Amino acid sequence: MGNKHTPGPWGIEQTIHRNWIGQVRIDGKVGEIVAITDRIGLKEHIKERNDANAKLIAAAPEMLKALEGVLDSIEAYSAERKPKNEWDEYDYMMNPRWMAAKALVDRIKS
Repeated sequence: MGNKHTPGPWGIEQTIHRNWIGQVRIDGKVGEIVAITDRIGLKEHIKERNDANAKLIAAAPEMLKALEGVLDSIEAYSAERKPKNEWDEYDYMMNPRWMAAKALVDRIKS
C-alpha cells in the first residue's frame, strides 16, 4: 500500500496571521499547502498551542517514516527470535504496542 499523502519533507512558513504547513520546495519555501493554523487575534497561550500544532503537523511525514522503520525492525527481530508459543514477558509487553503502531500506520496509509 503506497502513501497517498503529500510527500515530505514538510515545513512551516509563519506569518503574523497564520502558520502555513506544506511540502518544502527546492528553494526552501513551503509549496503545496497541507494545513493552516491561525495566529492573529488569539490569546497568547492559544497562539503558542497552534504554533506547536504546526510543528507536529509538519513533522508527520518524518514520523511516519520513522515509525515504519521501527516496525520493520521489530518484525525482522521477532521473526528471527522465536515462535509465539515461546514468548516471554517482554514479547507480551511489546506485542500490544506493536499492534497499535501497525494499526496507526495502516490507518494513515488507507
